[in-house]
Amino acid sequence: MLRLLYIIPYAPGLIRPRSYHLIRTLARRGHRIALATLWENAGERQVLSELAELGVDLIAQPAFRSQKIKNLGAAFLNGKPLQARYSWSPLLAAGILEKLAAAADTDLIHIEHLRGSEYGYFLRSNPGRGRRIPIVWDSVDCISHLFEQAVRQSRSGFGKWMSRFELGRTRRYEGAAVRKFERVLVTSAIDRQALIQLAGGNSANTLPPIDILPNGVDLRTFHPIDEPYHSDTIVFTGKLSYHANVTAAMMLIDRIMPLVWSERPALKLQVVGKDPPAGLRIAARRDSRVQIKSNVPEMQVYLARAAVAVAPIVYGAGIQNKILEALACGTPVVASPHALAPLQIRAGEEILEGKDDQGMADQILLLVNNPARRAELAAAGLRFVRGRYDWETIVSSLESIYDKTIH
Repeated sequence: MLRLLYIIPYAPGLIRPRSYHLIRTLARRGHRIALATLWENAGERQVLSELAELGVDLIAQPAFRSQKIKNLGAAFLNGKPLQARYSWSPLLAAGILEKLAAAADTDLIHIEHLRGSEYGYFLRSNPGRGRRIPIVWDSVDCISHLFEQAVRQSRSGFGKWMSRFELGRTRRYEGAAVRKFERVLVTSAIDRQALIQLAGGNSANTLPPIDILPNGVDLRTFHPIDEPYHSDTIVFTGKLSYHANVTAAMMLIDRIMPLVWSERPALKLQVVGKDPPAGLRIAARRDSRVQIKSNVPEMQVYLARAAVAVAPIVYGAGIQNKILEALACGTPVVASPHALAPLQIRAGEEILEGKDDQGMADQILLLVNNPARRAELAAAGLRFVRGRYDWETIVSSLESIYDKTIH
C-alpha cells in the first residue's frame, strides 16, 4: 500500500480518462491517494465527489478565469509555454504544500501533463519539507511532437497558429523537464523517443528513466451491446475542440466519405464528441448524411451501434482512445497508419489500415459490404483490447514503476 499525491491540473473524468482511471483503480487496490486538482463546473465537482467516496483525499480549487488570463500574460512575457502556465493556481500550490507538511509519510508524487509540470518545479524550488519525495512526471504525450505535426497539417487555423507560436517554447521546456524529475511516463514509444531527442540525448542512458505506460479503456463502460448494429452508420468519435480531431473529421467529411458514398450513397456518418467548432458544424451541414452529435451522455452507445468506427488521424501524439473504445465495444475499426503506430496491433487481423483517402474508403466499404468479415474483425479487435488495455493490467505496470522509483 502506497501513500500517493496526485497533482492533476484539470479535474479527472470521462473526458480525461487517464488520470481518472488510474486514480480509481489505485484506490480500489488499497492505495491511499490525495488528489490536488482544479475544477471548472458542477459536473467536475460531482466527479470529484465520487472519487472522494472511494477514499480519495481532495485538495481542490476552482479554476478562476482571471487567474488563467494572468497566467497566459505572464507566460507570454517570460517565454514559457502557455500550456505550462495555463493551469497554475497559487491557491492550489499552497494547498499542496500544506498537505505535504501534514502528510510526512507521502511515498511519491505523480504529476500529469505539461500543464501540471509547473507544480513539480514549484515543489523542487521549495526546500524545508524534509526528505526529497520522488516525483513521477506523467508527460502523457510529447507536446512538442504534436505541435510540429500541427504546424504542417492542421485544418484548424487557430490550432496551426497556436502550435507555431508555442513550438519553440515547448521544445525548450520539455527538454529541460525530462531531466527535472526522478521518472517520466509517456503513452507510446514514439513520444518517448521524441522526449529523448528534446533532452539532448541519443539514448535514454543519460536521462532519468522514461517509461511507457499506455492509455487503457474502461471495459465496464465500453462493451458490446445485445442488439443489432446499424449497418448504414459509420462513426467518428473524439473531443471535437481538439485540432487534430477537427482535422481528421474534416478530411473524413470532405475527402473520404465522398469516395464511400460513390458506392453506398445511403450510408450515414456520425461525428460524436464534445464541443464541435463552428467550422465543423458548417461542413456537416453541407450534406444531410453527416450528423454531429455533441456532448452526448453515453459515447459507447454510438460506438457499439455503428457498423464501422473510423480514425483517419493524420497527426497527433500518444494512443488514440477512440480506437481502444471502439474495439472494446465490439466495433471494427479502420484507421490511418499514424493512428495505428503507437499500438501493438496487427493490421489486417485485429484492425484495418487505410494508408490514404482511397484506402480508407476501400476498407470501410469492405466491412460494410461483408458482414462476415466485419464480425470476424470485431471479435479479433475485442480480444486484443481486453488482453492488453484493461486499466487493471496497466495499473499493475504502474505499481511496478512506482516501486522502482521509490526504491
